[in-house]
Amino acid sequence: MQRLRFIAVDQKNFSPASDVGRKSIHEKLDHYVVALRTNGFPGEVYEDMLIRLAQQEADMLKMLAAQSQDPASLTQQRIKELQKLLKP
Repeated sequence: MQRLRFIAVDQKNFSPASDVGRKSIHEKLDHYVVALRTNGFPGEVYEDMLIRLAQQEADMLKMLAAQSQDPASLTQQRIKELQKLLKP
């Protein structure tokens, strides 16, 4: 079974050469995507970068936890507001 594709073409802007170029680009992109899916490409993870990023995240969490314990912090204010709402 063949599928037909109908394309609306504006006659004044139609250029067979540009249409061929677009098809060529799409075909190259399709071949590239197929190659990505079928071939395994090695990925490298740099241990020092991974450790540095993990340490940055840990430092940020530690800082946020310390800030949340401050009685004037937004976190403590919200906790007090919730406690007031939950009291019968």
